[in-house]
Amino acid sequence: MGNNRVLTTEYQNQYPVASIVVAVVLILLAPFLSELTSYVALAICLYRVFRYDAKVFATDYAILTPLVRIFKTSAGLTLLIILCLIAALVYLVREGARGDRTLVMILALLNYLMLRMQANFSAFLLCFGQIFLLWVLLPKQDSQSAVRTAKAFCISLLATSVYAFAVRNTWQLQELIGVESEAIWSTGIMRFHGLIGDPNYYMTMLIVGLALLTKLKEAGEINRVLFIAMGVAMTALGVLTYSKTFFLTFVLFGVVYIIWQFRNKNIFLGIFLVAAVMIAAEFLLFSEDSPFAVVLSRLRGSEDFNDLTTGRAGVYVACLKAICRDPLTFFFGYGFSVLNQDPHNIYLEITYYCGVVGFVLIVVFFASVISILRRQTQQVAEQGMIGKYVTLLMVLVLYFTLNGMFMVEVYPNFFLAFLAILIPSKQTQ
Repeated sequence: MGNNRVLTTEYQNQYPVASIVVAVVLILLAPFLSELTSYVALAICLYRVFRYDAKVFATDYAILTPLVRIFKTSAGLTLLIILCLIAALVYLVREGARGDRTLVMILALLNYLMLRMQANFSAFLLCFGQIFLLWVLLPKQDSQSAVRTAKAFCISLLATSVYAFAVRNTWQLQELIGVESEAIWSTGIMRFHGLIGDPNYYMTMLIVGLALLTKLKEAGEINRVLFIAMGVAMTALGVLTYSKTFFLTFVLFGVVYIIWQFRNKNIFLGIFLVAAVMIAAEFLLFSEDSPFAVVLSRLRGSEDFNDLTTGRAGVYVACLKAICRDPLTFFFGYGFSVLNQDPHNIYLEITYYCGVVGFVLIVVFFASVISILRRQTQQVAEQGMIGKYVTLLMVLVLYFTLNGMFMVEVYPNFFLAFLAILIPSKQTQ
């Protein structure tokens, strides 16, 4: 008991920065030196797991998220998943778990996914291991750790993006995460993909970062200058992905943000934003110099709905037909067998592998986690609906066009979306 008290108070609620910065630098050096530097970084992160509490690890997890695709072994194994599994077990044993409905749901999910994994242990760990980490970490957070983690993620995302942009054409980085793809065939316009290796998954982090920035601004945790500077930077990086999903989700986010201002009685700001959008719309939508010109060209060049969705519509139909083939596949799915083609929709993906039963179990589990977080403090409970769930809404929308049940970089987005619920708005402080 005494050791636990020392452990959780020794850093006096000040986040220990130095060692995680060293770990990040070592990971960034790995492509140009050796994967051994990543192993040293893993050792540092494991030391932090045993020395500090779950609130500190939540911030570490957010900082390491943009590095997930270069933080790996020479064989391609992502070291972040190893770190997360060890951390989840350590904090479960050392700090315990709440005996509430989430415990019942995680046990039900554990048993069900074990029945459907079909001896595919790596897929099971990639899926359940990350869900298990969320179950362990989220109830141990508070508003202070949520604010710190959101800030740390935004800083890490921007810093690693600058690094990725600077070395984007080096063979060392391309060997690790792949070569950038063309936005439009034979134009030579390349889609920036950060350190993630896929522009669509990289842009999900940018959308999450933008949503977190707005929550931090509404909470009075960052000033207007920093909010605008970081927001513009993330938007510019998103534009460089030339992602249709980024453009459409960004537009949706803008609409939600304007509605949010009116609901918060920021009438003048809301009117100003509406006017600014109307004035800028003609340039942004029709000018050849618009930052969205390439994306809009991709949208206008679509011949039908299937082309508009880059072939996703046809994949959705095929996946739905496979799911509804018979009652067994509808309710229990195909198990963790291999799909011939990615479904590009995480909800269809979960249903394909786990059936409607598995999908409902996962939804109910996350709903129970949200219910616990909502009652964490009075400030959280008093937040408006938009302020509370704006980040989660953006994540849910993004994954209508992306799969990722067995992808390590997907679950941190959900973690940050749930954690954002704990960031109180200025009106409730």
